[in-house]
Amino acid sequence: MNYRTALISCAIIGCFLTFKLKKDAVSMTKSGQGGAVGIRNKNPLNIEYNERNNWKGQTGRNGRFCTFSHNKWGFRAGARVLKSYRNRKVRTITDIVNTFAPPNENDSERYVSLVCQWAGLPPSHVVDTNNDREMASVLRAMARMEVGIEFPLSDVMAGIALA
Repeated sequence: MNYRTALISCAIIGCFLTFKLKKDAVSMTKSGQGGAVGIRNKNPLNIEYNERNNWKGQTGRNGRFCTFSHNKWGFRAGARVLKSYRNRKVRTITDIVNTFAPPNENDSERYVSLVCQWAGLPPSHVVDTNNDREMASVLRAMARMEVGIEFPLSDVMAGIALA
């Protein structure tokens, strides 16, 4: 086998594996089976359960995490959390991530880097919680970091509209 044939074979296998992984992730999301806890719980941001919070759309808890009836309710909770951070002067992406996913529990530097990359914003960017599109890009990126898949923008926007 020459170099060119090997390279083409690797590219074909890579395309197949990428397609298969995306197909499996979509299948798990639609069925609600398997996958990350946040997917099963319809809690894209892995919001932790707290008895003081009676989130709209919350159906209970699964261990330390809330469960919701639909992803949009999980995104609503996430939007409400970011809005509460604004009131506490937690406004930049770095500050938001360090509060939401503290360094003692997470690789916050990597978390910030990936959220910024996926949202197309710098770490020092002050998130405008009154700008639905900007909130959606940050929440969607955080959800991708939390559960490993990119959620439909329609779910994110529906949650923000309910917040």
